[in-house]
Amino acid sequence: MAILSVTKPTLINDFPRFVGTPHQSVVFNETQYREFVRSWIKMSDLYISVYKFLQVDLESGEPDRLSCWVDKIFFDFDTDDWLSDLLKVHDWCERNDIIHRCHFSGRGGHAFVFCSPLVKHKKESVANFQRWLCNEIGVTIDHKIVGDTSRIFRVPNSWHFKARRFCIPISNRILNDLLTVDILIELARTQQFVDPWCGSNLLDLSPWDKPRYLYMEDQVIEFNLQEIDDMARTDYPEFPPCVQSWLSTPDLPDYGKFLLVTFLRDQTIIDDAFDAQSIISILRMSLSPGEFDHYFGNGLGNLPRRHHGHRGIKFKRSMERDYWLPPCSTIRRRGYCPGYCGRRHPIYD
Repeated sequence: MAILSVTKPTLINDFPRFVGTPHQSVVFNETQYREFVRSWIKMSDLYISVYKFLQVDLESGEPDRLSCWVDKIFFDFDTDDWLSDLLKVHDWCERNDIIHRCHFSGRGGHAFVFCSPLVKHKKESVANFQRWLCNEIGVTIDHKIVGDTSRIFRVPNSWHFKARRFCIPISNRILNDLLTVDILIELARTQQFVDPWCGSNLLDLSPWDKPRYLYMEDQVIEFNLQEIDDMARTDYPEFPPCVQSWLSTPDLPDYGKFLLVTFLRDQTIIDDAFDAQSIISILRMSLSPGEFDHYFGNGLGNLPRRHHGHRGIKFKRSMERDYWLPPCSTIRRRGYCPGYCGRRHPIYD
């Protein structure tokens, strides 16, 4: 593994970036960012994008997500063993003298491993290193962040309204095996203006900069069409209007089904996690019998078609592979947006 000597980077002081409350907008400089924090810090949870974007459409405010500047790899830990996993990443970076920093998000941990931004295959590079390191040191991260170059995180020293504590950077002096969750909770009673920086060199991502995804275990999505929950909810007022419209369209076309399945798989808006069986139950309750049969059986469905059904194959692919939900501009262009609601992404907005 190669490392690159470099002047220590910064976490936030480069723009433009998404910011959110969680409703997203774009800030183009540090003055706008500081004004955003000043205006909202007492009223809302605050988020900022992991990466800056080199190209932003000034008319729509929508960044070109392929123009992200990949200068770090983000890790989000939220299992019961999150602190142990966070410390494993810290220890690996320390052994290799890689620049990194760790945060307590209020309920879990964030790690930022800084790298050379000169990569060709951005999503693949991020995903490949995340998977490689998880396998290398035996940690578990939120699968939703893998390869996600649109990821957001909580602004350091902002208030976590549900946990009722601050989201704090963790001082490099206390990142050791004696650190406990209770210590962090006590520290998070107040803002922490400490030095969280560790390491001296940037990670060279070139071994992971490939045009394909690596280290992917074959996921086996299991479901049983005979065990559908006929009481499954289809009304989620928390979801954006587009998703609510998909849930209320019995003859939803196949691309709409892909959008709905991907949203339910990855959504972060409510605390519920939807596994394959629960998503199938939602689809059964929201789709017409013909369209459900077309998706999971061999029927033609209710829409004009000349081919028979997908026998669940498209569903399994959507659940098993690294597909990601497109931004609102793409969804609108494809005709699956019922009307402009001010969002820029159905999940990360």
